Amino acid sequence: MATSILQYLPRWPPEIEVYPLPEVIFLSTINTLLVPITSLSSFQWYTVGSLILLTNSSSELRKVTANLYGYLSFIIGAELALINVHVLICSWVSPSTTLHPLTLAVLNVLNSVIPVFTDSVILFHLVKEKASQSASRVTLVTTMGAPILLKFARLASAIMYIHASVDFIVASFTVANDGLAPDFAMVEMARIQNVYISSSLQLVDNLYSLRVYWTHILGTRTRSAWTSPLGLVGVVWSLGSHYVLPIILSAAQLAASSLAPSSGAGTLINSANVLIHMASASVATLRKRLSGPAAAGARLGKAEGLARGATASAWTLISTPASASEASEGSARTGASTPQLGPRQSLEE
Repeated sequence: MATSILQYLPRWPPEIEVYPLPEVIFLSTINTLLVPITSLSSFQWYTVGSLILLTNSSSELRKVTANLYGYLSFIIGAELALINVHVLICSWVSPSTTLHPLTLAVLNVLNSVIPVFTDSVILFHLVKEKASQSASRVTLVTTMGAPILLKFARLASAIMYIHASVDFIVASFTVANDGLAPDFAMVEMARIQNVYISSSLQLVDNLYSLRVYWTHILGTRTRSAWTSPLGLVGVVWSLGSHYVLPIILSAAQLAASSLAPSSGAGTLINSANVLIHMASASVATLRKRLSGPAAAGARLGKAEGLARGATASAWTLISTPASASEASEGSARTGASTPQLGPRQSLEE
């Protein structure tokens, strides 16, 4: 870990040695995932791709695969949160504790992607809510287009940093047995350069998304939602965890990286920022899932009402021509039962 600025401040209680169990678990998981991937041949990649396509052949296999990906994402997310908490605790309890350069490289790569992913999840929920209440698709696209483009710009910045770090990460795994450590200075320089771009883009993105969300809640929330304690707590939590705290931390990270790039304060702020993003996205997804059955039931009832109305209208349209055709058929039968007079009979009469 980079040197913490907190070690120069008066401390109480004295420094405590922390066993790096989260780092050991984190490196073991990354090693288990990356080493087999880097050693695959072209034929093995073709086989893996074929198996992935095979899992999408039926709904049952897709459901099992989605559950497997969900469990794997949960494990990686839990370990990422644990290692970030370990970084924050060690910065205060044990400032002299240092992390392995490989741990720092992988952690910085994941921490550059996680805020983009969590902000995209929150934006996805907001777009769904606005789409269900918006009457104009043009207004929806013009309103939500800028946040989506900013997410892609942030993702491109993260991919550039990943490209700069992947050589160091792969080399750290492949040359571990030879005892040769790759140079970490280039990765650190790439991280410092990426901080300026990613923090600036995140600051602009969160400010614009805050404006969109504030306009949305002003137009959709009723007075009771603002005055009730539960509704007020939900609005304050959404504003604070989704937008206000990330904006403050992005500005702080940008300032710390500009004023003291080697102090390690930017890494600590980034860890706190990632933890807040993960917590806010998890709570937002959980709230949507809990409110999903009720909303789905309302939509199902509305769909059933529309279906009944459409069925009644269709039955009316079908029955009207049927009754007319029955009447014409009855008149035709009546005309057929009436005796027809020939020309000689009519002349005799």
